[in-house]
Amino acid sequence: MVNEIFKYFKHNRWYYIAQVSGWVVFTLVHVLFYKIALPLELNVIVFYLSWLFIGFLISHIYRFFLKKFLVIQKPLYIQIALTLISPIFLSYIFFNTVQGIGCKLGVLNSTSDNTAFLDVSGYYNFYLVFLIWNVGYFGVNYVINYRKEEITELKLEAANREVELNILKSQLNPHFLFNALNSIRALIDENPQKSREAITQLSNILRNILSAQKNKEIHFEDEISIVQDYLSLEKIRYEERLNYSFEIDPKTLQFSIPPLMIQTLVENAIKHGIAKQPKGGHIRIHSRLAYPMWFITIINTGKIQNNENKTNGIGIKNTLDRLQLLYGNNAYFKLEQVSENEVLAEIVIKLNDTE
Repeated sequence: MVNEIFKYFKHNRWYYIAQVSGWVVFTLVHVLFYKIALPLELNVIVFYLSWLFIGFLISHIYRFFLKKFLVIQKPLYIQIALTLISPIFLSYIFFNTVQGIGCKLGVLNSTSDNTAFLDVSGYYNFYLVFLIWNVGYFGVNYVINYRKEEITELKLEAANREVELNILKSQLNPHFLFNALNSIRALIDENPQKSREAITQLSNILRNILSAQKNKEIHFEDEISIVQDYLSLEKIRYEERLNYSFEIDPKTLQFSIPPLMIQTLVENAIKHGIAKQPKGGHIRIHSRLAYPMWFITIINTGKIQNNENKTNGIGIKNTLDRLQLLYGNNAYFKLEQVSENEVLAEIVIKLNDTE
């Protein structure tokens, strides 16, 4: 029971701090003005202390009904109407209650001069006090609810993005596996020894991929390791027709990137570039930093056909979609013919200050 009470007050501590502080200031201001005009006696002090407790009690009961009838969840125009109208009744209750207490304590009577603060203008002052209370209460709750809705929307958006990313990642595994198995199949009759080496290499690649797929991003160093294994596997198939090199800035190895993004582009370069060249070709993979921009470039032998849409195919479309989901406007991808027989695929990512 004690724990429940403690939790309740802890959860509502800012409400009680505001309530007590507000009514204490309200009471002290009136005591000060009374003291300037008239002597401050004990019955007057008790009278003004009653303002503190009555104001707190009336507003607290009022809040109870607001919460009970879920007024904060009502349309905004209802809250505005209640903010303007309810102080009429609240100030009326407060006015008559303190007037009755004042008469019983002998502070107020029909002939004394000290009744002036409870005339009609005093009633309007009380209306203003409860109006301010309403504006503060509804305003704070409106901001809190607005922020909660924002957080809920952000969480929903993040969940949707996570689902989309998982779908995109799930596309890559069968796509990659299908191509790799085709490569090994072509080797079985031609060179059984190399096909066995290729199967071992594929096993290593799949082990790395399964480890990488647990996260939506991995270290660039781990991605490069997967790419090296993949190129080693393809080298068994293409032999001297495939040459490759890496030029990696060591500073970029610990940066994060979506898993299989570079591997997919390298696979795309082999399938649409190297494989179509009678004499094969080369693939160069570069990673350089021009802070805050990080450039990852794959240059391969080949040509972009005029009738080819650059966004066709799982590899390119997957890359574009994942970059958009993860980085938005802080990343872009381009694919272009940079010379007569060379194609460039480049990812540019704007780094955060924390990276």
